[in-house]
Amino acid sequence: MSKPLLLPTMALFTFSALTGCNNVPSDNTAPKFDTGKTVTASELAGAKNADGFCALDTIDDVENAKSWTVKKSAISLVRGWAATSSKHVPTQLTIVLTAQQSYGFAGKIDEPRPDVAQVLGSADLANSGYNFAVDFSTIPPGTYHAFALTGSAAGSEICNIQRDIVVTP
Repeated sequence: MSKPLLLPTMALFTFSALTGCNNVPSDNTAPKFDTGKTVTASELAGAKNADGFCALDTIDDVENAKSWTVKKSAISLVRGWAATSSKHVPTQLTIVLTAQQSYGFAGKIDEPRPDVAQVLGSADLANSGYNFAVDFSTIPPGTYHAFALTGSAAGSEICNIQRDIVVTP
């Protein structure tokens, strides 16, 4: 079970009542981008399979797709939100794409998301949004499933975003 595909598959946890939390922050500022890194099975194995909360709301302003298609040469803007299972803002976020291999893109969580704070009933989540650019040039073409790997003082958690990203040549 140490294969990168199996662990995230076991980490299926959702919070479907948050469909109203897919509002996109109005700030269109394009932050610096991450070129990604390979994520190892041991990094994923260290993550707690907990009731984490997360969403990937848009890629390049396309909202709430079940899957997105991006070009390998593209730098795309990803937006969403993430929280720990204890309803706090994580100190670290990596969007992980899994297929034959796993790739991660680090982003900063600090965007205003009052909708998330309201729906989850936690004022701590008022700035639980992320908005950063991803450089897909290092990712081989293929279909990837997306997860949010978060870190906090309590440790790391993995949240199934339940969306696919298709990287094309």
